Amino acid sequence: MRFTTIELAHTAFRPADFPVPDLPVAALLGRSNSGKSTLLNALLGEARAARTGQRPGLTRGVRFFRADGRILLADTPGYGYAGMGKEAAEANGRLLEAYLEAGPVTLALLLLDVRREPRQDERIIMERLTLRGVPVCIVLTKCDKVKEREISAKTKALRTSFPPTTAIHSVSAASGRGIDTLVKFILQGALHALRQTEKEPAV
Repeated sequence: MRFTTIELAHTAFRPADFPVPDLPVAALLGRSNSGKSTLLNALLGEARAARTGQRPGLTRGVRFFRADGRILLADTPGYGYAGMGKEAAEANGRLLEAYLEAGPVTLALLLLDVRREPRQDERIIMERLTLRGVPVCIVLTKCDKVKEREISAKTKALRTSFPPTTAIHSVSAASGRGIDTLVKFILQGALHALRQTEKEPAV
């Protein structure tokens, strides 16, 4: 299962540009070179949906893709490194901070290269979104580059260092591993989170 119809619905270069969405929003968050744009392209089945390249840190702004008229996928700037100028990198950093604090997000996908260990950045993102009541799913990327036992070991280790209710998916954009399952999870998770929000009494 992949999304078949996509359109770039909105791009935000400053917090004031964040849209008021009419659909659930699944946000992709991750360190530069975690494979975020490559995964987004795999989910969308569209080779040019998100820019990829040899240098990490190329995404500018937060881009919202309308997928099949059912959900918005938010492509956020990577953190930890930027292959762009200092001024642009700092602007992206501020924008990401603002997005974590108040940007539209129904479900968060926190990408982690399966060969890397989570750092303080990942823990901070998890804490901030959890405080907002946003469900966070850890997505282990580039799983074609390691053996199955390494994926199992990393998944087990993450379950001990993050809340036990945290969903963990292992994927590979190169081989297609887990992509269809992740699309189903995104749709089910985002819609469930939206229903839960709608049930909450108005303050």
